[in-house]
Amino acid sequence: NILRHLKVLFGKPLIDHKVYIFIYCFLLLVYVGLGALLGAASFPWHFLLAWAILFPIIIRADHAIVKKIYHSWVNRGVNVKMIGGALGAIVVNLIAFVALILYASYYSPNGSFVFNYKQSQINEHTYEVSASMLRGKRDTDLYIGIPVQEPSILVNVPYEALIGEGAFTVELYNKKSDDVVWSKEITDNVSSTMEFPAVEGKYWIRLIAEESAKDITFRFSLE
Repeated sequence: NILRHLKVLFGKPLIDHKVYIFIYCFLLLVYVGLGALLGAASFPWHFLLAWAILFPIIIRADHAIVKKIYHSWVNRGVNVKMIGGALGAIVVNLIAFVALILYASYYSPNGSFVFNYKQSQINEHTYEVSASMLRGKRDTDLYIGIPVQEPSILVNVPYEALIGEGAFTVELYNKKSDDVVWSKEITDNVSSTMEFPAVEGKYWIRLIAEESAKDITFRFSLE
């Protein structure tokens, strides 16, 4: 009996029924198939182990809740416990899968992850972008506009960069051509000046972290 083997992973079914056989087979397909895809995508071993352990636990938790809802409905019909159980199942799944998605985003090969990202205008002339954690590439909405065409003249824009852990690179680039006109790797707290030719256009700020960078801040002033 297929269910006898699958219940080891996903728990004992409510009833021995063809519908349950289909559901269990589908869960097994998702479990093995998605695990194989994650492995083929070169996710780290600890994420694959987390998937191998957490997915059956989530299904078992859902199963326990569904059993309570089922028995409550059979014995008493719709009641507070039944509604609470349904809401509990939704909360359990949301928490578990959001955690897995964040975990996958953070450890995905060549992927990007950003946490507590903020960008703001501090005063009339000063702008700031920050993140508690960053990995990968992050294009911001902050830019420097150059209204004149004087390539022989250098534009000087003062900036301050802060880093808590790791390193990140700041790029100033033209969105139309994707040409980078200024770039700086930040490995320590620094105050300096961006210098680039006065070519007419808008130049946007981009943050890049090859490995995880923590507590990063970049601010510049247009006076």
